[in-house]
Amino acid sequence: MAAASYKPSGNNVVRRTHFSQSCLTEAVYPPGLQMPRHTHEPASFSIVLSGGYSETYGLSARECQSPLIVFHPAGETHSVDFGKEAVRILSIELNSGWYEQLRDCCRILNQPTTLNGFPFLLARRLCGELRRADEFSALIVEGLTLELLGETSRALANTHNWPTWLRRTEELLHSEFLDQTSISELADKAGVHPVHLARTFRAKNGCTIGEYKRQLRLEFACKQISSRDLPLGEIALAAGFSDQSHFARIFKNHFGVTPSEYRKSSSKR
Repeated sequence: MAAASYKPSGNNVVRRTHFSQSCLTEAVYPPGLQMPRHTHEPASFSIVLSGGYSETYGLSARECQSPLIVFHPAGETHSVDFGKEAVRILSIELNSGWYEQLRDCCRILNQPTTLNGFPFLLARRLCGELRRADEFSALIVEGLTLELLGETSRALANTHNWPTWLRRTEELLHSEFLDQTSISELADKAGVHPVHLARTFRAKNGCTIGEYKRQLRLEFACKQISSRDLPLGEIALAAGFSDQSHFARIFKNHFGVTPSEYRKSSSKR
């Protein structure tokens, strides 16, 4: 039986905006939801903002847990099983004509892939623009989407076998991102020179170790803001920022909205 096409229903959609080159939809899916095999005709991104799900596509399967970006090439068919908690996803559907022009420049955009790390900051900024939706958003969304497509192309083209010590370093950063660990200390644990660690880390992730750690702290703060009714100053300190003003400045630089605006938009569901 042929797979059906699928769009989030009105019950799932929190907000949706059509731009000239893309359509952005933020949706929340209930626990236990199962989507049978279906097809997304346009190429798209699924940005897992919170929660997680299992996905089967072709003969392959993947676990999609926040924070994660999933790129679906045009015409991909898959099924989805959501877990025991609600899942919030930002979907970016690309205009087919625009996507075909871009694919002529970078033909590897016909493969599925997943991304995290630095590209997730771009995804968060896109989510911020969807929530802000002013007269400048269309231009900013187009630029950020192009950056995201560039990062996707880089990930697909990069077939380098990264060393085990780099994966261990990334795992350490995820478990200890609130600690004040220096590059020298990380290099010592990895058994490599600090310069070699810094260069290899940037080559794989497209950002410095400090930027990566800042992103992890911002992701932690986002989850605290949306899920807990704590004062923003308390969240700022818990996330490793020196004070609330420093936190608010960094937050707005990255996401285009203040922590207060982010909390207000997150509570609209």
